[in-house]
Amino acid sequence: YSIGIIINHILHLQNINLETINTPIINNSLNININIVNNTVIINNINKSTIDKYQKYSDIYELIEKYKYIYSINDKILTDYDDSEKITIIKDIINNNEFVKLELYHLKNNNSNNL
Repeated sequence: YSIGIIINHILHLQNINLETINTPIINNSLNININIVNNTVIINNINKSTIDKYQKYSDIYELIEKYKYIYSINDKILTDYDDSEKITIIKDIINNNEFVKLELYHLKNNNSNNL
């Protein structure tokens, strides 16, 4: 492969693995169960019991479940902060907004992720 082909392939993988989505804050929560491992915020699952009461947001949460990581929240790149700061940033942003902008990364079950 030439360098150009490899670069284009990497850019393509990044594009299909990154999603920006406006997410509602319901009951002062993202309603996403997360874990922080190796400086990354991992999406474990969503709080379906709360989301079931808010059907108008079901498409948003179905999309969130397709991704493995939260990359940023309201343009704050979470890997730029230590783990305790991540929690504080997320809580502070949630407390001051009705919606937040999440950037999700690494589309699960995507065969294109394999080189």
